[in-house]
Amino acid sequence: MVVTLTGNATILQEVSLEDAQVMCDLRNNPEINKFLSSTKPISAEEQKAWMVSKAKKFDNIDFKIIDKKTNEVVGLVAIYDVKDHKAEFGRYICTRSLQAMEAEYMVLKFGFDIMYLDMMYCRTMKENKFVWNQHYKYGYKDIREEVLGPRQMLHMIQEITRDEFRNFDYSFVDRLANRLR
Repeated sequence: MVVTLTGNATILQEVSLEDAQVMCDLRNNPEINKFLSSTKPISAEEQKAWMVSKAKKFDNIDFKIIDKKTNEVVGLVAIYDVKDHKAEFGRYICTRSLQAMEAEYMVLKFGFDIMYLDMMYCRTMKENKFVWNQHYKYGYKDIREEVLGPRQMLHMIQEITRDEFRNFDYSFVDRLANRLR
């Protein structure tokens, strides 16, 4: 069964192998991949192989971010490395601000309300100030800095607990989505 979540302006749909090419198109875009752990272009076959290997772990769910109005895939986001009721929010790329904002809220809600996670964390390149600062708007708190990945880039590690999520005011997401859709 494919997991599909519907927001005001955004649909999150679990990716399938048929989405490998659109995933590559997004990942291989130099404007997007400058903030990814690897900027090496990948093929659809490499993407499919990676997806198959990740599916065997049963510790992640990857979504494509779809603009509800145009039905266009505009990004990707995931919950992964699920262990002991904690998981990472990441693999997050999106070409449209509205869908990026709503998708982040939808993923947090799914993680805490459906997957019953106790905590979610993210690792964002410190150079990616827009996304790093966006996480504050969702209640994330800075935990530490780390040098990560093959590019050895400085990342900010941020986290949010289920209680913090439940006590945070996310009404701005609905107001924004209703105003801009």
